Amino acid sequence: MAIVEDFCSVSGARLNTSKCMTLVLNNHLDIEDIDDGDLLNVVPSAKPVKYLGILFGHRLPRDFQVQQLNDKFLAAFQTWGSRPDSTRPQGMMSTMLLSLLWHVTVAVAVPHAMVTVWQRMANKYILGRKTRLTDHHRPSICRKWQFNKQLGLGIPHIASKLRAQRLLRLQLLLQPDQPGTITPWKSLVQRQFSRCMNKLHRPTHPFDFLLYYPNRSSKWLYLWELHPLWHDIWQHWASIPMTSRIATPPSLDQILNLPVWLTSYPGLHFGTTGTTSNVVKTAACRRWCRNGAGNGFHSLKDFFTRQGTWPTKTAFVNRLSSNNPAAQVQLLASGEMGFAAPERAGTVYSHLTNIFDQIIRTFAIRAGTALPHVAITSHPFQTVVKDQVIPFELWPMNFLSQIAYHAPSDGKPHPVKSPSRSEQSAISKYVRLIRKTCRLSPPVHGDVWFRLLFKMLPVNSRLYYLQPQQPDVICCVYGDCDAVENYLHAFHTCHHVHPLWRFHATAWRCFGVSFDWSTLTNIDRFQVNDRSKPLKGSLLVLWSLLCASNLHDIWTTHNAAKFEEKSPPPPAVWQELSFMRWHASIRRWLRLQDTDDPRRVEVVSALKTLHRQPSYRALASKYPSILVLQPPNAT
Repeated sequence: MAIVEDFCSVSGARLNTSKCMTLVLNNHLDIEDIDDGDLLNVVPSAKPVKYLGILFGHRLPRDFQVQQLNDKFLAAFQTWGSRPDSTRPQGMMSTMLLSLLWHVTVAVAVPHAMVTVWQRMANKYILGRKTRLTDHHRPSICRKWQFNKQLGLGIPHIASKLRAQRLLRLQLLLQPDQPGTITPWKSLVQRQFSRCMNKLHRPTHPFDFLLYYPNRSSKWLYLWELHPLWHDIWQHWASIPMTSRIATPPSLDQILNLPVWLTSYPGLHFGTTGTTSNVVKTAACRRWCRNGAGNGFHSLKDFFTRQGTWPTKTAFVNRLSSNNPAAQVQLLASGEMGFAAPERAGTVYSHLTNIFDQIIRTFAIRAGTALPHVAITSHPFQTVVKDQVIPFELWPMNFLSQIAYHAPSDGKPHPVKSPSRSEQSAISKYVRLIRKTCRLSPPVHGDVWFRLLFKMLPVNSRLYYLQPQQPDVICCVYGDCDAVENYLHAFHTCHHVHPLWRFHATAWRCFGVSFDWSTLTNIDRFQVNDRSKPLKGSLLVLWSLLCASNLHDIWTTHNAAKFEEKSPPPPAVWQELSFMRWHASIRRWLRLQDTDDPRRVEVVSALKTLHRQPSYRALASKYPSILVLQPPNAT
């Protein structure tokens, strides 16, 4: 309070102490024991206080912040997901829903089970427009293509986003401070890790823990000394494959500087044993090895003699037994007194010797060669970015996001894979074409076409597993049609649907454009006749708007017949409705273009040519203002 009073006296400000709240963050201190002289308003125990969006408090429940965030996130789906303007659920998810998480998760550890719940809710909302966690939803596409941005739907994978956040925080810890400045939080975190590592900690290499795995059952690590957030960061880092963390082969000096006891680096493993700590089977041998680590023997170079050679077994035992109160002595064969090797000490020595021999063979060094000058090196976590080797603390954000991505995958083929599109590059190019084409039409129309191309729509043939209870469950929804309802039948060959496509195909014959099923489901097969090739781009716009409008109309009519038992409209009525809805999409597209855009002029010209065709002539005459973009002036 004296500091605050000095500030107020100099600045002229006044502090309203009656409104100030003092927060006690030490959970080991009882609030009743604070002697403040009635000058402070201490926040009661278990009462949260929000600061910068994060809840703080004295002796709050362990998962209090996460539970509050979970409740807020799930409730937001009912608030934002039911809005009539939320025509793009994926955009709504990224901008309004997931944004609730990132500010808090950057500073709070989230249990894996809760992340799974969040991901399930996100998938339900994007794929099925479900807004409640209890709503039933059956995924319409395999997991591999749900999260892939290039080849799939690009649904945000929350666990990968969280891992990217953890890597960014770890980067900040490794980045050096500016000259003359000290970052207090870095000092606190490094002190926590030094306590956690205990005798495995090296002041010259404070980031050795990056080569270890935070195993809670380990007797070597004191993980209770670590804050839950940093334990979560460490666990996420350790879950990344070593080939991604160390992308460039380390030098000999770097390998000889790496820690050997708990390392997860494969180059310091031998056989099927794994880490050196796995060789230590007894508690006495473990204490002996930890004492050796306390003596400064952390890496292979620490075991070298003064001449830079590998030590003998006797020298190895003596150096690790030094300063060990539990060490036993014995009379050696030479008549001198020496340390007695504990049980399995010979196995530890043989294991480390094999690792050293394996390394010098890798670097083609003759056995017995002295290595007297091994320089102290930094951590080996490096990769090549734009032909330059850079350390982890300088890795760009897009590369961090790439190695943090760990969405589930399976061996299912891509929905748009075909004999002409078997390679990933060809599939990726075609998916980009699909997205570009579907964006031309209104979102609800393009969404139906996109789901059809990715085989995501729930036609009745996908309900084959219900046939034992309902034998006709796979049949067409229309009562006078008993054919099996697959995608081809539902959207093209059904006798209720096919006249609609035939009506439009007759008018488009002048341009050589087809509406057959192969072209509808393979957009890259869109073709025009030789005379119309200069207008192919403009015709593709009109054709895309028409196909998307028709497919949406067919699907809504299908659902009305299935769930509301409504009959489809007569062919003539459906054709007229299709013509009007198509032109509504055209008017929308025209409003989005510049008035002097050459493509806009070409589209209008091609549309007028279509209006002169026999199939469209009567409807174009019936609705002469169908292309008027502005409403008539009120009189």
